[in-house]
Amino acid sequence: TRTNKKGRFYIDNLLYYQNQEGRWLVTVEFDGYVATSLEFNSRTQVRLVDKFTKNLGPGVQIPPLNIRPLGEAELNFVMTPEDQLATVAEVEEEDAAADAPPAPRQDPWDRALMLANSGDMEESVEFFEKAIKEEPDNAGRQDTFAKVLYQLERYDEAEVQARSAIGLDPANTSTHLVLYSVYVGRDDLESAQAALDAAREQDPDDRDVLEQVAWLASRTGKPEDAIPAYEAMTAADPGDVEAWVALGGLYAGQGQMEQSEAAYRKVVELDPSNAYQTFFNIGVLTENKDVLTDEDNRRAVEAFRKAVEIKPDYAEAWRRLAFASLRTGDLSGTRAGLERYLELAPDAPDAAQVKAMLGGLPK
Repeated sequence: TRTNKKGRFYIDNLLYYQNQEGRWLVTVEFDGYVATSLEFNSRTQVRLVDKFTKNLGPGVQIPPLNIRPLGEAELNFVMTPEDQLATVAEVEEEDAAADAPPAPRQDPWDRALMLANSGDMEESVEFFEKAIKEEPDNAGRQDTFAKVLYQLERYDEAEVQARSAIGLDPANTSTHLVLYSVYVGRDDLESAQAALDAAREQDPDDRDVLEQVAWLASRTGKPEDAIPAYEAMTAADPGDVEAWVALGGLYAGQGQMEQSEAAYRKVVELDPSNAYQTFFNIGVLTENKDVLTDEDNRRAVEAFRKAVEIKPDYAEAWRRLAFASLRTGDLSGTRAGLERYLELAPDAPDAAQVKAMLGGLPK
């Protein structure tokens, strides 16, 4: 997005994501200024996804940011005038020289973690290598290094570290999931399934494992196999909104409409203030697939209809419902949606086009 505003601004319905991991590449530009600091906080409706602070500056790239589908993220940048950068750097150096005691030798493990946690993944690699060389039988170090290499998309090296860590500590579910993610990154779904099965053997009730079981089942064209995983999530945590949302859609896809309606009612019960937005987002995510099937269009209609049931004055949801209805051949639903949209947003930028479209629909 582009803006000439100063201060804070909000981007609503940011629904596309770069890949299945939800990693975004972000840049910020403002004439005459340079971003010198980033504070990042990303979460879904129910849990924290990622949080860190990173110093930036000329030539320093913003690391890939983890923003999950249906989640939200807050990015706070400090922007410094370009003509002040040299002065700021000189003052910081002088202050550091005057105040800081002689720096002791930093343990490579501590240095590696500090760099990784601040987003300097590439710079941390050499320190992870030194730390592991010092303690080659430390499974935790190899597990952490495997995760860093995976984030850098250095999949071959990540696999080596993950397998070594599993050899030292086969019960660590986290490392099995790293290996699984490496295979997904390579699009080797058969090996990914094997790694995921191994993770589930270690901890059958782990939420992250169950979430990936469900995702992989959907990815491999077996959505019916995703249902037990989400059911296990809701059994372990009845307040898991994300799992209930997923179950609602999966039940509907299998023709289990009573179960679907019950799952969606649970969503509204658990998160009444945001339920309309949740269903709207589901609809948009569905209709933004590369290839839309008839079932996808029906799901989009269902999601937008639920959004307007909860929030009847949600103009954009009515517009989306109208066009989703059109794709299913429901012309009366299309007309009703467009009429309601114009009633709620008579001055909308596309009002003229919508009126023209209404004129061509049968009454």
